Amino acid sequence: MYELGGAFKRLFADAGVTRILTVESSGIAPAVMAGLQMDVPVVFARKHKSLTLVDNLYTATVIHIRSKLATISALIVGLLNRTTRS
Repeated sequence: MYELGGAFKRLFADAGVTRILTVESSGIAPAVMAGLQMDVPVVFARKHKSLTLVDNLYTATVIHIRSKLATISALIVGLLNRTTRS
C-alpha cells in the first residue's frame, strides 16, 4: 500500500497538492499512504450526517457506485481555503 502512495506522488508531483481530500470509504488507506509519501495532510469528508457538526460545512450529494444510493457528504469549511490544491 505504501508503494501505491508513491505512485500517486509521482503522478501528482507537479500539481502543487497541499492536501488530499477523500470520503470515508475504501479510499482512506490509499489517501493516507499518498499523504505520507507527499508529506501533506489528509482530510476526510463524512459520509453520514453528524449530530454535532451542523454549521459551516461544505456538502455534496454522493452516489455510491455499487449500491446506487445517494448520501450527503460533509466537510468542515475551515479545512479548505483558496490556496488549497487537492
